[in-house]
Amino acid sequence: MASFPSTKKLSFSSRHAIVSSFNNKPIVFEFCAPHRWFRISEPIRVLLSCFPYDRPVTVGQVLRRFRTIGRGRAPGSKELCRLLARMIKLGVLTELPYSASSIYTPSVVESYARSRPIPLKICNTIVKDSLSVPGTTLFDIGSGAGSLALQISRNSSAKITSIDTSKPFLEIARRLAKGHRIRFINGDGNKLLFNEASYDVVVACQSFHWLDPAWAARGICHILRSKGIFFAIESKPLLSERHPLRKALGFGAYSHSSILEECARHAKWYSGLFAAMPVSGFRLLPVQTWIFRERRQFDVDFARSYFPGVAMRTRMPDTKKWSLEEALQKSSVQQLGGHFYWLLAKFSKMDSGKRVKPQPSFPNRVVEITLTQDD
Repeated sequence: MASFPSTKKLSFSSRHAIVSSFNNKPIVFEFCAPHRWFRISEPIRVLLSCFPYDRPVTVGQVLRRFRTIGRGRAPGSKELCRLLARMIKLGVLTELPYSASSIYTPSVVESYARSRPIPLKICNTIVKDSLSVPGTTLFDIGSGAGSLALQISRNSSAKITSIDTSKPFLEIARRLAKGHRIRFINGDGNKLLFNEASYDVVVACQSFHWLDPAWAARGICHILRSKGIFFAIESKPLLSERHPLRKALGFGAYSHSSILEECARHAKWYSGLFAAMPVSGFRLLPVQTWIFRERRQFDVDFARSYFPGVAMRTRMPDTKKWSLEEALQKSSVQQLGGHFYWLLAKFSKMDSGKRVKPQPSFPNRVVEITLTQDD
């Protein structure tokens, strides 16, 4: 291992995540546009999961963790060198110390907080459905700017704990939620199996793509109390055909029917993931789903928050280089319009001995909501 001695330090890039495809095959996904992903084997998934996001660790430490987990054959010296070289070339592994500020700078976080609040209708649905009992405890995975936790705190008496790996996001979340009973902590959703606390409700809002599905699913089931509730929230944008983001990057280039089909696939993916993840005789089984459609503007703030760390310049076919940010600023209200679809899927922790087919029920209609400044 001349090229990669056991003392060499590497960390998992904060621009990537290990996720599962809809057929439950592990893939590595890159978040910065244009999105890239590639398939990996299960042993490589476990090996890469041993590299933390928050700090570089030695190759020797990773191999010891991998052998302790005992899932799959440890790669030989030459195979490991090739694997690490490829992961470094792709940017999945990095020698640089972790720094969330490299992607989510204060200005990007501010844009995120302004442009990506969770609609009040969704928060109120969660409150009405599962948080009506005083003193109910809620655990929020991936707080971001704290929008979900804050809305729930304003409309319920729930005791809320919210975690995120990004310190810049936690800073703005604490500031915006000042005066509310929300505990924000710097934490990793992949390590919930080591959490001794338990909760009545767990929510993961637009955060599961940052997590290793297998570890996160086991952890969620672990921290949920008996008969506890888990809510998964996902979103999908549909932009107008003349929107600069759609024209330049193909972002939001969907149809209403294709998004509804993807919502169905996503809900079934969650259902299959949790159905195959029994923990101490329990598993999470689907109960209900909601789909909300929000009319909104996709402006400069949204673009800055959705493509952090990416220069707002691009090349359109048959045109000279131009500024995407300038194009957004010059666009009309109609051009910047579109819809945001939100999937809210509810799962209940039940005895794994119960025979319940893991198939969520889907709503017969889409709930129309309009985001206002009050929301």
